[in-house]
Amino acid sequence: MELDLEEKLKSAFPNDEFLPVPKGVEGGDIWQKIKYKDKTVGSILWETKRTKAFSNSWITKLKDDSAKISASESIIISQTLPEGIQSFDRKDGVWITTYEHAV
Repeated sequence: MELDLEEKLKSAFPNDEFLPVPKGVEGGDIWQKIKYKDKTVGSILWETKRTKAFSNSWITKLKDDSAKISASESIIISQTLPEGIQSFDRKDGVWITTYEHAV
């Protein structure tokens, strides 16, 4: 799912830069630097989860990892969403959605 998502993101946002997630940032899968007129204007740390149960601990971990690289946004893509989220929403400062709604 991670590699497929990265390819879709690269296709949808061809001007953005996609970098390897640095060591010490174990939670993130994709690091997207958002470009506008050759300037970086923000970044997103994406994490993909393919499990049957959602864990709120993922939110805290991704927020911590995002802070390490000064990411503007954090997004969890999961097959299973937390209770109360149908397609996408923001919880504790992290966007959460399914693969189908990611891009």
